[in-house]
Amino acid sequence: MPSFIGQQAVVIGAGMGGLTAARALADHFERVLVLERDVLPADPLDRNGIPQGRHVHALLAGGQRALAELFPGFEDGLAHAGAARLRVGLDVRVERPGFDPFPQRDLGFDAHAMSRPLVELAVRRRVQELSAIDLRQGCRVQELVHRPDGTAVTGVRYTDPAGRTETVGSELVIDASGRGMPTLDLLGALGRVPPDETTIGVDLAYASAVFAIPDDAPVDWKGVFCFPGAGRASRGSLMLPLEGHRWIVTVGGRHGDIPPGDEAGFMEYSKGLRTPTIYNARRATAPRSLPRRDRPQRAVPAAWSSAAHRRHATDR
Repeated sequence: MPSFIGQQAVVIGAGMGGLTAARALADHFERVLVLERDVLPADPLDRNGIPQGRHVHALLAGGQRALAELFPGFEDGLAHAGAARLRVGLDVRVERPGFDPFPQRDLGFDAHAMSRPLVELAVRRRVQELSAIDLRQGCRVQELVHRPDGTAVTGVRYTDPAGRTETVGSELVIDASGRGMPTLDLLGALGRVPPDETTIGVDLAYASAVFAIPDDAPVDWKGVFCFPGAGRASRGSLMLPLEGHRWIVTVGGRHGDIPPGDEAGFMEYSKGLRTPTIYNARRATAPRSLPRRDRPQRAVPAAWSSAAHRRHATDR
């Protein structure tokens, strides 16, 4: 019989962090409630709560091993869903200044390339197989509930899809909401000193588009990583395969070199990469949709910048 440390835990957010946290908690709590603001698609489709999901992603070996520990057989299931298996050191052509391409070397293990929605869907399906986990969609967390003296969090208050307000008790709450606003709001309401923040300027703009892989695609690589040159030369790109026999291409630039958001401009911008490999590989095929652009601000708040970090209040 399992030895539980509590009756119920609550996880805020059903992204990769929230889903894997819920799986880990299921071994230690009788019930785990996951509250997700979005309505989750049944297919690997983009959603509002994951804006960076429209850009290039790959599942690296460390994350792959961690997911396989939580969900035995996960790698085989991912490949069956259409993810492209990549032999690390061989299948991605790396173009660096002075090495075009960088010498190939079989590093002895595999990684996977797929869309961000696909890997999240694969994890979510495995989580939903567990009877101890209740994943509720369309639920917006309003606040963390705490003891009158502010010494502990005792639950979560949220609105359900019908707009009704519900309060659930919990012996542990994991805030995997991304920006951490429920936690920050609680600290403010209690008059606690907020965590220190470090803000890092991001001088980078990037855009991504998805293309069908042409029949005459090169056979000596599955993806390409083109590094920018030195100095003011700013443009770089990463192209990896997706499920459905597609490529996703992300191009980016610094110093105000912003990729366009239209098809013709995206292709012309790609022509300006340091090497022609990526442009030549897909110049005969049109993107499946308009490029998706993102340009983080120069001063990015640490609360939502993946480049920034926050020291926990308990470290003070």
